Amino acid sequence: MKKYLKNITYLNFHSLKGWINDPNGLIYFKNNYHIFFQYNPKGLMRDTMNWGHAISKDLIKFKETKIALSPSIKEDKDGCFSGSSFIYKDKLFLLYTGIEYIDKEKGIFKTSQIITYSDDGFTNFNKNKKVLLISYPNNDLEARDPFILLNTNKINNDEFIFVLGSSINKNGSILFYKLTFKNDKNNELNINAQFIKEEVFQSKELGRRIECPSLIHNNNFLITSSMDVNYKNKDEYKVMIKDLNNKYIIPFDLANDLYASLPFLNKKKEYTFFSFIRKERPYKNIYTNLLSLPRIIKLNKDNKLEYSFLDNIDKYFIKRIKNIKNIRLNKYSYLLKINDLTKLNYFKIGKIEFNYDIKKELLTINFNNKSDEKYKISLLNSSFKGIEIILTPLTISIFFIDQTLTPLEKGYDFKKYDKVDINNKNINDLVIKRFIYY
Repeated sequence: MKKYLKNITYLNFHSLKGWINDPNGLIYFKNNYHIFFQYNPKGLMRDTMNWGHAISKDLIKFKETKIALSPSIKEDKDGCFSGSSFIYKDKLFLLYTGIEYIDKEKGIFKTSQIITYSDDGFTNFNKNKKVLLISYPNNDLEARDPFILLNTNKINNDEFIFVLGSSINKNGSILFYKLTFKNDKNNELNINAQFIKEEVFQSKELGRRIECPSLIHNNNFLITSSMDVNYKNKDEYKVMIKDLNNKYIIPFDLANDLYASLPFLNKKKEYTFFSFIRKERPYKNIYTNLLSLPRIIKLNKDNKLEYSFLDNIDKYFIKRIKNIKNIRLNKYSYLLKINDLTKLNYFKIGKIEFNYDIKKELLTINFNNKSDEKYKISLLNSSFKGIEIILTPLTISIFFIDQTLTPLEKGYDFKKYDKVDINNKNINDLVIKRFIYY
């Protein structure tokens, strides 16, 4: 395996070079977390897509390996698009959408759902036979981004359920399929997919087309990456969460930088999400986009979702910072905790302003004084007091100590002279620690 390692990154995974977007096929297999992702190694823009591949022991330190999937058959000749993974008979299977252009200039293409596997999780995804499961004639009638349902995915030892994102009459929909393995005397990969049902969501909040759908917590919560979401009176690409029991819809993240949020079960069987963070321009003309911090989503006793960082993330932030004037936001990563915001109504991180109105119990986070980058979080009905912030040179991630409040994670390029500006000396519970790279 060592001969395949190319690159090591920490906290927010990015590739050694090129363009990445959707995380794919996230899974724990044979003592490694496997993180696949949409990848164009040849340029800084999206083009014919491959599946890049990285592994991790702790979801903090990532080792990039060789490309896992690339176009090799007619049905995926114009790109291996998003999908998921699962384990069957000690093999790692990848289930993905292949793209074949009918007329590239007019943007007409067909999608197919394809499956392949590896015995060790690293090799032969592309050399083993790719099995075509489903094809759609064109992108007016197409579906994409297969997701194998977790926890309740197995009907029996040889059958699984997966969903696809789609659209009908300009409303987002998801298609359910049953995936069945059959015995084969010649040891060939004999597998087929059978349509079960379609569910249509007539909701402006879920947009006109659903991409990268997933279902979590006994399939009661639908996570969608949706196109043309009507959010705050503006059409956006947005990740949304629909509670299928209580019928409410909430954003996955307060900001609009995250997309294609994909869950998997970590070693503790907790739902853990990666998303890709969209960046407007490449970093130093080397790579474009990166993955978010892993996010844990749990269901509390009141049937509400709770969001948090990884439990083990604190141990990597070792060096306690006593003099915050020495912080270099463009070079190091930091963990900042304020356990009681009621004593601190204003502070800055770089050019980002935090205003807390104690009387209204309203926190305003203002990025660069732009109206479309101002976030107001009402705390009237929460047990909110403090916040946890992880700062890297290229990102900011804000989680609330009341974990039912929606987090905020953004790509943000800190400059050379950006610093943490907290003037109130009475904040005894302020903690700032620096990340130590092993």
